[in-house]
Amino acid sequence: MQVPYYQDFDKIEKLEDNKHLLVCIGDSWTWGDSLSPLLESTQHMHEDVLFESKHCYNDRKQYCFGNHLSTLLGADWLNYGIPGESNFYILERLKTIVNNKHIQESYEKIYYVVVLTETGRELNNIDPTYFENCSTLDDMLEISETYIIEQLNNLNLPNLYITRNFTQSFSKLKYKSWVEINYENETIDIDINDINVTGFMTNHALKNKEQLFKKYLKKWKREVLTQYDKVESLRKFLSNSKYHRQKSSKHPTKESHKLWAEYLYSIIKEDK
Repeated sequence: MQVPYYQDFDKIEKLEDNKHLLVCIGDSWTWGDSLSPLLESTQHMHEDVLFESKHCYNDRKQYCFGNHLSTLLGADWLNYGIPGESNFYILERLKTIVNNKHIQESYEKIYYVVVLTETGRELNNIDPTYFENCSTLDDMLEISETYIIEQLNNLNLPNLYITRNFTQSFSKLKYKSWVEINYENETIDIDINDINVTGFMTNHALKNKEQLFKKYLKKWKREVLTQYDKVESLRKFLSNSKYHRQKSSKHPTKESHKLWAEYLYSIIKEDK
């Protein structure tokens, strides 16, 4: 029998009565997957052994980039992420924090770090009429991403940092991706342009597309295969990098989380 998730499965808290708060929101990379031997060796979130350990909560709290970054900032920390979740989850989770009066009134300054995942996972949550005029798969993905980023920006939050994990943005975001930071600290002989890919690299987006756009499926199957061809260099990099584990979407290591925190701290300092 499947074991249900424990309460607040997606949340890590470090509350130490600081005047500032750091909020981090993302998918499995932000959640902290593969940051312990148990998380690295297990494949399913509902396994009993993971439930008993609260999904290695203490390891994730210690090694997640948010812990490092909150220490650098001298801030309390709230971390939200779920393995396999979409950019729509990230958007909606951020809205709950913005609308939480207690949180908003408890801090002099709140830093929001959003780490977007692959574009396409969120398709089932967006009104299908947005995509009526799409003629290509890239059109659909770009519209999907634009919707999410516009919604994030419409919140008009000071100290909001929109970043990405393992894919690039159609919108040419201001900051480097997590993968780029790891690349800069590696010695693997792969051109940076070969690992800067848009779209998706797991099957989440494809499954969602099939449910919403069956009328396009025959036409777009070739484009889907092309998308997978585009990410082969990225897969090669992730599979050979010392900063990535081999489970699932090649989650970052403890060292990688620290590098990412240091990069985020540098861009936050520039904005001060």
